[in-house]
Amino acid sequence: MLHDRQSVRDLARHYFTNGFTGDRRVMPRAIEAIERFGWDEAFFTCSFLADLPQTDQTLGWALDELANIGENPTEPEMDRAMVLCRLVAHADPQPLLRRENEAIEALERLPELRTAAEHRLRLLGEDPEAVWESLWGFCDENREARYATELDLPHARRLVEALAREPDRFADRVLALLDEHDDPASASFNAWTEGLAVELAGRMRLEDAVPRIIGKLHQDADLLNEDCEKALGRIGTDAAVEALAQDFSEAEWPFRLYGSAALSRIHSDLSVERSLELAASDEDESIRCFLLKAAVGQFDDRAVEPARRFLLSEEQTPDLTELRSDLLDAAELMEISFPEQERWREESKHDAAFRRWWYGQQELEPQPAPQPQPKPPQQPAPVRRAEKIGRNDPCPCGSGRKYKKCCMRA
Repeated sequence: MLHDRQSVRDLARHYFTNGFTGDRRVMPRAIEAIERFGWDEAFFTCSFLADLPQTDQTLGWALDELANIGENPTEPEMDRAMVLCRLVAHADPQPLLRRENEAIEALERLPELRTAAEHRLRLLGEDPEAVWESLWGFCDENREARYATELDLPHARRLVEALAREPDRFADRVLALLDEHDDPASASFNAWTEGLAVELAGRMRLEDAVPRIIGKLHQDADLLNEDCEKALGRIGTDAAVEALAQDFSEAEWPFRLYGSAALSRIHSDLSVERSLELAASDEDESIRCFLLKAAVGQFDDRAVEPARRFLLSEEQTPDLTELRSDLLDAAELMEISFPEQERWREESKHDAAFRRWWYGQQELEPQPAPQPQPKPPQQPAPVRRAEKIGRNDPCPCGSGRKYKKCCMRA
């Protein structure tokens, strides 16, 4: 995280945040990078700081940084204040409790984050059984809600965070809830209960929940799929890897998409091995790309040659430019060289412009890369923002995928 190249630092910090690190040595290293390179240059964005474990010392640093931002902040200072306030509001509860008065005062400028911090601190002293009842009461009250924007999910997730500190007390109940919600046609089915139970199983690291979560990952439901992906990543055992791999090849595209992301979150030799095996056999270019990114992002030298061969065999797409960037940075950090390295590093300077052109975000021609250059794809029609496109509608770019899996990501 202190490498001279920013993109390498970003790949390194992504390794920790993507894997739900509990390592308290990471935040001090991020602070060192910020102090060495500056807030604007240390990382592409510092929003990830809120996802790192905090200590009394790192929380104190964040509060000091907030105190140094004046009453009339510049735009960069306002952005920095938002990052720091999110860090404070999401800090580990015990360090936050020890600096409660100072933290709450620092969050005055952002009432929503102040409320979140106060709620998390109150939950430290609440009876776990009362918290359990509050969570599922919340789900019952919002049973008729169709979209996440219709309810206060952050409130529910704070209840989940509190319950996760009591795995011995609630593990059996969580497993029973996961079993109960196997049938969406059942009268007792509640989508919000199902997703929050999956998240709770992940935060408790319940390996016994893996088969149940794998079953739910087969549903094509974005929010639940994301919950399953993160839960499997948090559990992070070889059993989770093998369960993903067993169902992977015969599963539908959404399972393979979110399954690839789950494998990227599980840092183990077996995860790399299975990612490379699945990438070698999958016929979908984007899934192969995601699987190779999962392996490359773990800084395992076994991933370098398969990723290199894949990049040489395919036409350039935004997904491939991201894989190429990751491969270059991982290889540099591992001190591995390959023939195309310097040429690809030069070509990668044009990747941001290429992505804008690919997704039709700007009226510009793609920046020419040095020869030899991959054949540019035909420019897709830009998404017309004036027309509302459903998440599950065919993407207007003509790719044949659903909008949510294609240009919506742009």
